[in-house]
Amino acid sequence: PAQVWGLAVSDVVQRPALQRTLDARGWAPGGVGPSAEEAARRYEEFAELLIEAAPREQRVRRLSDAVATTSRRLRTLEQRVAPSLAAQIVSVRRDLDERAREERLRLQRLAARRRSR
Repeated sequence: PAQVWGLAVSDVVQRPALQRTLDARGWAPGGVGPSAEEAARRYEEFAELLIEAAPREQRVRRLSDAVATTSRRLRTLEQRVAPSLAAQIVSVRRDLDERAREERLRLQRLAARRRSR
């Protein structure tokens, strides 16, 4: 199957011809009026157009479903994961700043001890 944006899509490769003759429809010549024959011909043309359009419609629907799923995932990331990660970043920065202050204080004490000796 072909792929569009990573989604497998199918096409109608072979289909029977829908437009038929009077004989194939089972009508006797002259037994049906010209308007009924014209209506049947137009109906068969319309059915062929529908069959040709069906794979495209299926593609659009599948792409629409994929976009909707991706949008839901993106909203989840934006509303749940991103704030959680932001809070973790703040926490890690705070811890690193505290460690840096403690290290600076430790080095100052060490330098003061060396000077006092």
